[in-house]
Amino acid sequence: LTIRFLTLLNHKDIAVLYFLIALFSAFVGLSISIIIRLELIHSGNVLLNNHHLFNAMVSAHAIIMIFMSVMPAIIGAFGNYFLPVSIGAQDIAFPRLNNVSFWFLVPAMVLIVSSMVIESGAGLGWTVYYPLSGIIAHSSISVDLVIFGLHCTTISSLLGAINFIATAHNFLDSLFRISLFGWSIYITAWLLLLSLPVLTVGVLLLLMDRNFNTSYYDVSGGGDPILYQHLFWFFGRWPINILY
Repeated sequence: LTIRFLTLLNHKDIAVLYFLIALFSAFVGLSISIIIRLELIHSGNVLLNNHHLFNAMVSAHAIIMIFMSVMPAIIGAFGNYFLPVSIGAQDIAFPRLNNVSFWFLVPAMVLIVSSMVIESGAGLGWTVYYPLSGIIAHSSISVDLVIFGLHCTTISSLLGAINFIATAHNFLDSLFRISLFGWSIYITAWLLLLSLPVLTVGVLLLLMDRNFNTSYYDVSGGGDPILYQHLFWFFGRWPINILY
């Protein structure tokens, strides 16, 4: 039963798995949010005596809700379940790739939650802005865990986007036969395919600055911290504006 659970290939089964992990992540994010709001009931310390831990919880809450709840639920769950049905396909184009794309979310969740509790926690905000995320300002390994977690969510979303695009092109003679819902998933998949690699490059350069003595963002080495903002908001702004 366990092996079958790990090797599910049916698009509806994988959609249910996406929904379950999104639901679990939503509960984790909600729990963190309740602690944050209880802490803000009064001025001064209420539940937490560590201000940096509060910042780490705010950061983990935002990253979990965006990358582990909203995106897997809207794109992964609904896209997997309804896109093949809406175009009359038996299944998604690459079922095994679909299975792999889901299981990348599990280590992503472990890494992001771990980043909140390991050492001092990653109190960076969901944007992970430099220089706050630089090795001088924040030397904790928790920042690296956040970066690796974002890499895992990016790989998951990219594999899913490739699958949705291939499914639409393989099972339809003309894209004009796609329903309005199918068009929304298809266009969203293209937006993810174009924007997520830029986010990956942005956090990868940050990881190299932190651990391999490069200076992509470090002013003292000839870098530019504004570069990180350009790379991050290429992902974070124009696809969101188009989608919402």
